[in-house]
Amino acid sequence: MTQENDTVLVCYDCIGDSFLADEVKEKGNRGLCSYCGKKRKALTLEKLAERIHEVLQEHFRLSFNETLWERSGYPVIDLIADMAGLDEEVADDVRALLSKPYEYEAMTDGAENPYDSDAHITRSLAPMSGVSATHGKRFVVRSFPMRDSSASLLNPR
Repeated sequence: MTQENDTVLVCYDCIGDSFLADEVKEKGNRGLCSYCGKKRKALTLEKLAERIHEVLQEHFRLSFNETLWERSGYPVIDLIADMAGLDEEVADDVRALLSKPYEYEAMTDGAENPYDSDAHITRSLAPMSGVSATHGKRFVVRSFPMRDSSASLLNPR
């Protein structure tokens, strides 16, 4: 998205989920958004990715490649975009950032990277990693896909 040495910022207006956008307005710092170019309250891409990862860890699991041609579940990029109300560019940057810690394991052990561009995710009662990452917050999970819906995984009870 931007040069390697620059901090990538995402403003509240580039986040479609109202709960998350309000959280950015409340807790973010004023800065130049790397996506829309406006100076508003924003989070770093890393903080946004952490927030999205928390929800995915708690409510979804990786859908393993059942056949060469077909996978169940939803593409991880679509889930990230729909869940947080992000456009494709922001969602893909979040996905790529979340993918990095899994790349080595995927290369050396043959494990599947849950944030790979081809990864699919399904709803789960168990977290993707086997460990819940709520950090003191609980989220309401509604049916997915959430496109064209006001449902939010980021809303607390």
